[in-house]
Amino acid sequence: NLRIEWSNSVSQLLNRNAHSVLVTLIFPTFDGYTSKNIGPPYQVDISDYENVLLPKGFKLLTSFQANTSIKPRKGRETIAVWKYE
Repeated sequence: NLRIEWSNSVSQLLNRNAHSVLVTLIFPTFDGYTSKNIGPPYQVDISDYENVLLPKGFKLLTSFQANTSIKPRKGRETIAVWKYE
């Protein structure tokens, strides 16, 4: 799973002692209607990131829908901020 490899890399790059944060742009966010198996790009949601980041020691601080997206991506991008503890 590429997300697991990504979370391993990110956790190795960041320093827990420095209280590092990770900002992720999640795209395309799951719309609840289209199958998550249709793609690429494959739809994702915050839980896909939680599943690989929480076990590595990340805590979700906040997430919100991006408000400066280009028109084709409007409403389909989420920004999430994680603290590495």
